[in-house]
Amino acid sequence: AAAGKVGGYGGGGGGGYPPHAAGASGGGYGGNRPQPNYAQRGPISRNEAPARIVPIKSLNPYLNRWTIQARVTNKGDLRRWQNSKGEGTVFNFDVVDAEGGEIRLCAFKDACEKFFPLVEVGKVYLISKGALRPARKQYNPLNSDFEVYLETNSTLEPCLEDDNTSAIPTIQFNFKPILSLEQCATGTMADVVGVVLSCDAAVTIQRRDGTDTQKRTVSIKDDSNASIELTLWGSYVQDPGAQLEADLQQGRHPVVAIKAARVGDYQGKTLGTISSTTLLVDPDIPEAGRLRNWYDRMGGANSQTVQLNTGPSARRSRRVTFAQIKDENLGTSGKADYVEVLASIKFIKNEVTSYPACSLQRNGRTCNKKVSPTDEDGGEKAWCETCQQHTQVNHRWMLQFQACDHTQERWLTCFGDVGDEIMGCNANEFKRYENTPDMDHVLGTAQFQRWLFTLKVAEDTYNDETRVKVTVQRVSKPDYRQEGEQRAKDIQDLLQGGGLPTNAHHDGGAYHNQKKPRTHEYGVGGGAGGYGGQAYAAGGGGGGY
Repeated sequence: AAAGKVGGYGGGGGGGYPPHAAGASGGGYGGNRPQPNYAQRGPISRNEAPARIVPIKSLNPYLNRWTIQARVTNKGDLRRWQNSKGEGTVFNFDVVDAEGGEIRLCAFKDACEKFFPLVEVGKVYLISKGALRPARKQYNPLNSDFEVYLETNSTLEPCLEDDNTSAIPTIQFNFKPILSLEQCATGTMADVVGVVLSCDAAVTIQRRDGTDTQKRTVSIKDDSNASIELTLWGSYVQDPGAQLEADLQQGRHPVVAIKAARVGDYQGKTLGTISSTTLLVDPDIPEAGRLRNWYDRMGGANSQTVQLNTGPSARRSRRVTFAQIKDENLGTSGKADYVEVLASIKFIKNEVTSYPACSLQRNGRTCNKKVSPTDEDGGEKAWCETCQQHTQVNHRWMLQFQACDHTQERWLTCFGDVGDEIMGCNANEFKRYENTPDMDHVLGTAQFQRWLFTLKVAEDTYNDETRVKVTVQRVSKPDYRQEGEQRAKDIQDLLQGGGLPTNAHHDGGAYHNQKKPRTHEYGVGGGAGGYGGQAYAAGGGGGGY
């Protein structure tokens, strides 16, 4: 029937509504369109259309159906695990797509057994039906916030090389200058590229479980004019470690690119390989070519080098006071600060001065973990939980003492060899003096001694409470001739109106080159000379702290 006027109520009808005819254009309410009859329909069919390929960077937990096309850049070893929930196998591998997105995939138990033989480094795959979980950034350096956990129903389909797959890189680096690693927190991952300066011979050490493994130390340098030690572990010792050693013996200094090296902090910053580290020798990438040219043709081989792994002795350029440690909030920026303070020992705690330590070698150095002495051999034997075997007890200093300079007092902690220097004997010898008059004599002799302390200032968390802890890294007796000459030079600079040098090595007051006013004033004696916002009074005038 013809439709009535648009907007009217029943104008002309809304006559018949045949099952497959077009509806009336403006009719009334009078149609006879049948209601849906769900009972007559079959089960709702599942959408089996293939999921569209999405960039890795677009993956998120709210994306239900996805497929990524990516190339395998690294494949971890098949590992066996065991805990209170059971046991099984696990492996992981890393992939990168055409847009540079990276993500790690993990497979456990049955999924591990299914996919481990299928995954090959360098091959491209279509991957889907995995579960996304937050990435564990302490182990995962990739640029995705997620990881994919594969299940037995996940799919991993290899792709033939074509124009699309050729655009996918074989590996994705995010290089950091070696000098910037000084700011990296211990345990984080970093990509670096550097020229190999040296390569030590391989050595065999014992793991915690008693098995043997190999390590090799390599020194690398980049155009930030900084060098760092890279420790190769396990299979990396021979491949590529043996090649690096042979190249150096022939007078060549190869360029290495390292992805996912772990940052350490043993006597300064270090790097170490882990199971997911990738290490390439003389790779065909722009960064390696630029570094090769810098080292060979632009003076890189002869440039002055800052060593990040020479320990506290490499950080002796800054002398501070205890007041500065507090005023400048040293050690609170997420990394340790290494400074020197000239101070005297005021008081040594005598309640606990040492602890029983493990004397076994682990990872190339003495374990030194606390052990539990047994009744064997009069308590001279102990069980080390870390090494999982018995060891000879070696008492190790753990001294806590109060030191003071002209500005403040500060509690310090020292261990091991530093305690030997301060106390004049080792902890095993001191143990024989406990509860005897000789003990007070040894402690008294060590007190009121003046030392040049090299300190590590860093935050420490215990029982959910974070505080700044100051640990002595090494001590030395002050050279008073050198100290006197430096002070005389500083005073002469003041008399001439030149101010103090910013790297002055004296303890006569704080010496920041700060432009804002300071609340402290320091008396130096001699002629007046303002410096950096701090007033240094002359002669008999002022200068009180």
